Amino acid sequence: MLHVLFGAVAGAVIGAASVAVTSLVRGKPIDWKSVGSAALGGAAIGAIGAATFGGGLLAGTTVARTTGMVVAGASGGAIEQASDNLLHGRKLSDGVAESAAVGGAIGLFGGGARALRKPLTRLARNPAVRRVTRQLAKRGGALLSKAWQSVKRSPVASALRRKARTVKVNLALGRRSLARATKPITEPIANTTRRFVSDPFKKHVAQPFGKHVSDPFKRRVVEPTKRALAPFAARIGNTRAGQATKKLWGRYMNALEKNPVRTKALTSAGISVTGDLIAQATDDVEGIDLKRTAFRGGFSLLYSGPVGHHWFNAVDKIVPGGGAKAMFTKVLLDQGIMAPVGATVFFSSYGMVLEGEKPGEAFRSAKDDVRHVIPKGWAFWGPFHAVSFSRVPLNLRKPAADAMGLIWSVMFSRIAFQDDDAAAEAPEPTATSGSHTAGPEAGTRRVSNEREANLDGLIDAFTPRSERSCEVPLATSCSSGR
Repeated sequence: MLHVLFGAVAGAVIGAASVAVTSLVRGKPIDWKSVGSAALGGAAIGAIGAATFGGGLLAGTTVARTTGMVVAGASGGAIEQASDNLLHGRKLSDGVAESAAVGGAIGLFGGGARALRKPLTRLARNPAVRRVTRQLAKRGGALLSKAWQSVKRSPVASALRRKARTVKVNLALGRRSLARATKPITEPIANTTRRFVSDPFKKHVAQPFGKHVSDPFKRRVVEPTKRALAPFAARIGNTRAGQATKKLWGRYMNALEKNPVRTKALTSAGISVTGDLIAQATDDVEGIDLKRTAFRGGFSLLYSGPVGHHWFNAVDKIVPGGGAKAMFTKVLLDQGIMAPVGATVFFSSYGMVLEGEKPGEAFRSAKDDVRHVIPKGWAFWGPFHAVSFSRVPLNLRKPAADAMGLIWSVMFSRIAFQDDDAAAEAPEPTATSGSHTAGPEAGTRRVSNEREANLDGLIDAFTPRSERSCEVPLATSCSSGR
């Protein structure tokens, strides 16, 4: 029953933290009564959910698991709403039935999805289905190969290849010439820096810090904590939920190894859609803008994921190694080159697809947006990528950046919408109001001002791998296009 207790504790912590963080993001004081009721509801969901998938009476057939998830969702929603009513002095039954119905529906969806696994697996293994799938894949591959060969043989492609070879040779020659020309200047500077800065820093700061702070902390805190948690982690890992998690993670890592571009593109799209839906659910605007969500997912699938994969690989080839100097150079490349490019592509695409702007107009608007949001991303994405380039494996850097972009999008969605509200409440310019003029020119300036107001909260221009999508109307993470 340890897994049930663990599930209850985890559910309570997640429920309480979600309410508290939402209040902080919205700039409101934390309502501890609501936090407590959310913790009770989360504990009920976590306990029943752990019993459903971790073992026990509810961990038998698919029907039993689905029933357990429905019971978990309904009971958690009802308990949270009832306790919230009780703590705030409302009638105990107010909204309880609705909350239970919503929670049960969510549980039914989660449990029912698992029930479809076996039928879909049998369908996928059917010889006729597999034969048709292979034929379609073969024909589609042949068509794509034929189209690609036609593109490669086109005059434009040949001209581009010749130009690329010329540029590559010129860059190599220019790099060597620059190195020879600047060597008399850079060598004395490097030697002086090493003698009076780096070597004294290592001797008087880095080595004493490691000896008296870092090493004792690892020896007295980190290692004992690992030893204490090891039996508990092993016990959790042996449950059905733990085994399923390990299996799922192993499949994901295999997919990253076999099909890295496709896997990262799908991962980026899934995280972007999830982050956009969460951001819209937590703001003050009613309804869900499905067009925006679809744009986010499509942009991540077609641009952010594939470009991010190749960009991270290119950065590692351009700047090999993992020392402090290499890490700092990689961060400068990412934040100085790819982030502005990705943000420009995103804003231009957004303007053309969702706002109906012409390409030239969308690009001009995108330049203004990029200048506004790019500097705000450095404070967050610079430190993150310093850790990413030095600690995260190459094949996981893009998914890690996408996950951080999700957190960033949700956190700053409220800030962006507060800016939207301020822009909406501002008085409209008239023919005699200050520097504004009547007619189309005034309307254009007003749209520009509203766009700037929308962007005041978007500090995510640097979410590498696009989908730090800095949406003009929403605070989704603006990505550098990886």
